[in-house]
Amino acid sequence: MGGTPQDAFISLAVPADVAVEELDQLYDGMKELARRSRVNLLGGDTTGSRQDLCVNVVVTGSVPVEQVLYRSGARPGDRILVTGTLGDSGAACASARAPRAAERGGGAAAGGPLHPELYLEEARLFAASGFTHGAIDLSDGLASDLRHVCKQSRVGRWSTSKRSR
Repeated sequence: MGGTPQDAFISLAVPADVAVEELDQLYDGMKELARRSRVNLLGGDTTGSRQDLCVNVVVTGSVPVEQVLYRSGARPGDRILVTGTLGDSGAACASARAPRAAERGGGAAAGGPLHPELYLEEARLFAASGFTHGAIDLSDGLASDLRHVCKQSRVGRWSTSKRSR
């Protein structure tokens, strides 16, 4: 967390009913995001899937060791900061599952998994500042991921709990 991304590896599990054109669109989006982020797309693995399209992306990068932001780094009294808008991914997923929702005015949010927004400059700024002690992506949602940070950092209600808990 707080590093500079360099290389990305994409693995796909593709069901038989996914058209090649859909995969081309997926890769066009990933290539555009990689271009804007100056990340090399270096391959990965492709296999078949019985039912769902599964996309796995692994990104490697670098960060000075003293600036790495771990989820275990939070301290009592730290403030909680969020970049972006909460709920975009959920709204985009709901819209993708129910295309008619867009016709009723409930279209996908600007961000979300269909059009991800990266906050690389902000993450680097936080990491370099020395004022940020911990970080996590919000892939599971604010409450769930904040719980992970508190537990890993032993702050909040976990500050007096045993490690084995």
